[in-house]
This record gives sequence, structure tokens and C-alpha cells, in this order.
Amino acid sequence: MLPVVERFIRYAKIHTESDRETGLVPSTPGQLQFAYLLCEEMQKIGMQDVAVDDYGYVMGFVPSNADRECPSIGFIAHMDTSPDMTGKHVKPQIIENYKGNDVLLNKFPRLETSSLNGREKSSPVGRGAESYFALTFPYKQRS
Repeated sequence: MLPVVERFIRYAKIHTESDRETGLVPSTPGQLQFAYLLCEEMQKIGMQDVAVDDYGYVMGFVPSNADRECPSIGFIAHMDTSPDMTGKHVKPQIIENYKGNDVLLNKFPRLETSSLNGREKSSPVGRGAESYFALTFPYKQRS
């Protein structure tokens, strides 16, 4: 399995569901756990001045390897997941050569993905990142 896929699976298993009721930032311990994991991985790939602040923000610096002046770039991403769908006990699935058909997510309650983004079920989905993220919404519950 590719390292990026292994990393994605490891990240998806971390319970980062937000909790609107805590009044804290980050709102759950899993979010901070994920922040420290990212911090450790950023240090391993050679980023400098990597840190997690009191609010769970992860920051790091990649020094330029250019021999001329270059503009800086920043990346921002969420590490939490919506409380509208549980983030507990996530079991990521990698489906090779996914064709866009419904996928059984769990047997009880019977929960499946529905055909993705209005595509016909017979339409193949590419082998790139899209095929790895094919198990996200929309979803539907079947009886």
C-alpha cells in the first residue's frame, strides 16, 4: 500500500469529531491528538519551528531551496470533523478500481453511499485521489 494511503487511513481513524457543547478550542481531545501527530510527522520530514499552540493550531516552516527571493505560501486545513455524523470507530475502506456503484458502509443499520455527485453508476471513477475519497457523502440508510 502507498504511504499516502496508509497515512490517510491512520488519520481517518482518529476521532476528531467536534463537540459544540464544550466551549473549548479544540473542542475534543482527539483533535489535539491529531495535531500532535501532524506536528511529529512535520518534524520527521524536515520542517522547522514546528509547534502546536494552545488552540490546537499546527504550524511549521519549510525553508526555501531557491537561490532567489520567492514569495511565501501558507496552507490551512481543518483537523476536526462535523458533529453531524459520528467520527467514532471509523473503518476506512480502499476500493480499487471503484466504478461509482453504491458501497455498503455497515450492515446494521444498513448504510450505503449513494451514486456519487449525480454520476451514473456505470461511470467509472478515476484512479487518482478521487477514488480514495469516494466513500464520503452523500449517504443513505437502507432498511
